Amino acid sequence: MAYWDFEEGSGNSVADLAGGHDGLGLSPRWVPRAECTGEPADFKADGFVDAYDYPFLAESLAGPDVSTPPLGCTQDHFDLADLQGDNDVDRRDFAMFIEAVTP
Repeated sequence: MAYWDFEEGSGNSVADLAGGHDGLGLSPRWVPRAECTGEPADFKADGFVDAYDYPFLAESLAGPDVSTPPLGCTQDHFDLADLQGDNDVDRRDFAMFIEAVTP
């Protein structure tokens, strides 16, 4: 997994996990998975697990024993959000995310 990181000049950045750029007029930087922090819940790969990572997980939530991604979620996205590694994204993955949140 990799993503586009858009820096808009103020020190804030926006990750485009879909890779479509969405027509944003910002300077993109492709961030390969190798640069990621190692914390599985740090989906934005900025060194913190925080509210900016939550939408990635929320889009993948499908429920227990549901092994297919919900509408609008890719299989790669779903697989990364499966923090527990049990082929579904459910409340247990959400609990792992909450435990990983950077104070």
